[in-house]
Amino acid sequence: MSAPSAGLAPKYAKCGFRGPSARRRGAWTGERRPGRPKTLLASGKSKVSKEERTVTKSEFVEHIAERADLTKKQAQDAVDAMLGTIEETLSRGSDVTFSGFGKFHVAQRGERQGVHPRTGERIKIAASKSPKFSAGAALKKSVNH
Repeated sequence: MSAPSAGLAPKYAKCGFRGPSARRRGAWTGERRPGRPKTLLASGKSKVSKEERTVTKSEFVEHIAERADLTKKQAQDAVDAMLGTIEETLSRGSDVTFSGFGKFHVAQRGERQGVHPRTGERIKIAASKSPKFSAGAALKKSVNH
């Protein structure tokens, strides 16, 4: 029998598997780790998973810079200013409405009873506020067509 390969758990040396904990990390010896998923911006229908359609803030800033003919710094400042303004307005309890696009608002959740998962005893869950977004008619139409 040949000597086990370097870096492989002895009992898995023949098949190339690096051990049970490596399996969770996807570390088969012949397998490449997947790269960062590609992202899409309004590129139409495509057969990609939901994870691959995610747009990060930096990618969003790059897209704004291209479309508005701004530098990345100017686009970053504009996006930060917009998000900051929305955050400040919602923290005051007001709504932010973009006609046709949608409405950012604050929803109130009342105090309620809950059950502690470990002990099973009844607990009181305090009232809270949560930011919400409701899509407008034009946005719903563009998503569905």
